[in-house]
Amino acid sequence: MARALLFIALLSLAAAPRAAVFDPDLHWFSLASEHFIVHYHEGEGTLAHQTLAIAEGVHRRLSQEFRWTPRGRTEIVLSDQADLANGYATPLPANRIVLFATSPRDVMDHSTWFELLITHEYAHILHLDKAEGFPRWFRKVFGRFLLFFPNLLQPAWYVEGLATYYETDPQRGLGRGQSTAFDMLMRMEVAAGVKPLKQINQRVASWPAGQVPYLYGVSFYQFLAERHGGRRIRQWVDEYSDNIIPFRLSANARRVTRRTSAQLYDEFEQYLVEKYRPQLAAIRAAGVVSGKPLSHHGYATALPRVAADGTVYYIRADGRRRARLMALAPGAPQSRPLTKVTVVAALDSHPEQGLLLSQLELCRATRWYFDLYRVNPANGHRRRLTHCGRYRAAAWSPSGHRIAAVANGLGNNRLVLLDQEGQELDTLWQGTAGEIVLGLDWAPNGDELVAAVWREQGGWNLEAFSLRERRWHPLTADSALERDPRYSADGRSVLFSADYGGVYNLRRLDRASGAITTLSNVEGGAFAPSQGTAGGPIYYAGYHADGYNLYRLDAPLAQPPRPLAGPTALAGSAPASPTTDEVRPYAPWRGLLPRWWLPHLVAEHDDRYEIGLITSGWDALQRHSYALTAAYDIEQDLALGALDYVYNRWRPALRLHASRWNDFYRQGKTLRRIRHADTLEAELGYPWLRFDHRWSAHLGLIQERKSDAWTAPGVGALADTEDNVLGLALSYDSTHFPPLAISRAEGRNITL
Repeated sequence: MARALLFIALLSLAAAPRAAVFDPDLHWFSLASEHFIVHYHEGEGTLAHQTLAIAEGVHRRLSQEFRWTPRGRTEIVLSDQADLANGYATPLPANRIVLFATSPRDVMDHSTWFELLITHEYAHILHLDKAEGFPRWFRKVFGRFLLFFPNLLQPAWYVEGLATYYETDPQRGLGRGQSTAFDMLMRMEVAAGVKPLKQINQRVASWPAGQVPYLYGVSFYQFLAERHGGRRIRQWVDEYSDNIIPFRLSANARRVTRRTSAQLYDEFEQYLVEKYRPQLAAIRAAGVVSGKPLSHHGYATALPRVAADGTVYYIRADGRRRARLMALAPGAPQSRPLTKVTVVAALDSHPEQGLLLSQLELCRATRWYFDLYRVNPANGHRRRLTHCGRYRAAAWSPSGHRIAAVANGLGNNRLVLLDQEGQELDTLWQGTAGEIVLGLDWAPNGDELVAAVWREQGGWNLEAFSLRERRWHPLTADSALERDPRYSADGRSVLFSADYGGVYNLRRLDRASGAITTLSNVEGGAFAPSQGTAGGPIYYAGYHADGYNLYRLDAPLAQPPRPLAGPTALAGSAPASPTTDEVRPYAPWRGLLPRWWLPHLVAEHDDRYEIGLITSGWDALQRHSYALTAAYDIEQDLALGALDYVYNRWRPALRLHASRWNDFYRQGKTLRRIRHADTLEAELGYPWLRFDHRWSAHLGLIQERKSDAWTAPGVGALADTEDNVLGLALSYDSTHFPPLAISRAEGRNITL
């Protein structure tokens, strides 16, 4: 029996290798204010104080909106282990938020990106933690168990939409709920047909996939506020917060709006049509000017780059297989794949050095960092230049002997110079908190760089960096969002995308005069323009209802954009510094205290009555986690239960299991024998993780013992048994499950 258990346990563990959630080599500290405690590692001290200041300000505002203040402090973990701006929040086992301390890698509407992120995640905490009526009473008795968090048990678009609604501030022009990008997504949803309620109530794999909960959700709450009054949003949350029966969505809609969910959604769909059809009509009335589609992959096809010989390189991410770097030669009937890629941040080409790729990779099995690769355009051979470099934008110099790159770290950007092999030579510019640099390109004459730069006192604008002066010079200064700058082949102009007039279209900025002309008029959006030769066609990534595709624009417009408003200061006043406790080394023990319990009750015949409890817990950094069942058979006077524990700070991680259960043997209904079944397990797991494949090794030991605990009079004793097994498992997994595939599309899983 133990051998079978060992095989199953090791097989399942090897198939899902574990790594520490947070780098075990980092030293962590804790700093507390009135409503929050932030856990941070070395180098994040200043950011930790800023986090508490922002969070306390967000609490003052949103706690009034939700009419709710959580019990105890909300824990915030600051992690600088990912080059993707994101975060998540959970009310289980305690109110906890994890924030990735990195600036966005895409142009978006925000004040400080960190304020937006904290606002969104804390809105989740207030929403999900809130409970009234029976759920609140049950939580007082049983603690923080899943079923007593009503707002957690509803479709994702209700949850994410509400947080996105509260992150949005139309007066300051902030947040996704008022952004040009979300406007584009929903405009094209209306053009293709709004998705039905039964689809968005589930996980959506079709485009726009993961954006659906945020997009439809925030639009729904805006509709609710505009058509039924802002107080309905509070009522919507309040009424659902006392639901003891999960997913009573239609009942909630009736209580708040006197309509069923289906009726309310029909009204919401009509609201979207009335809002976005006039936009589409105005674009069409002005005359659509768009390129010829060269790809039909849809989904996330992006980053076209045109070489001097006319070959177009781009990323194909069609949702059906791994993303690939593609090459479309002049006159070729179709593009050819060069190499598989991961989440791509930047792509550049040079006639001699080949392609320069910045893509995401795992570093030390816990950190998601962008690194540079050189790709041979002839055969697709890929060579890694940097390891854990964090270069999420890069461009070849005209000579090909140097690389300019934007390095990321602790929420700040640096502009650096590297040699052609990826060795860092010099720091050209050091950004301060809140300054973001994206979309880097090198001028053909070698004198300057161009990028989209975000600053608190001006938002997103194009700026040129003088290599001789080592400073930035503004090229635009307005309230619009400019992005994706790319020099023309002769260097006399800069092609870019901007949302002048509320739609992302292609633009051209003349370097001599500073004049801007509009080159396209599309229904969706046009991004990342690239031109191989002076006066040649412009290739770009165009957005439609099915996602992005590659387009070629042969006859662009040449008209000035609408008058632009001047720059505005998007950031609010600096938050007041809250009163804080002294800095302490991180201590996991308080976070491990049980936060919930449920009764363990078993009754069988007249000879088995087990009473006990079940609980679990883990600390904020997930170094320790446990699950406990403790029970007592009051009829047989026997203790039993199980304890599972994982220590996830070592390399390798340690898992322990100990349990005692009782086996009951009967003859008919008469109990004849009770035997203890004792199990001890120990396992060490060591993962070697990469973005596209995973290795893991596991060493496991199981001891299983059985012995008589009780026998009926006249029943002979059975001998004790003991089985000890030591085993080793090694696994390799490169499987990939694309969102539009019904099973794994490629890769293999091998276990020894």
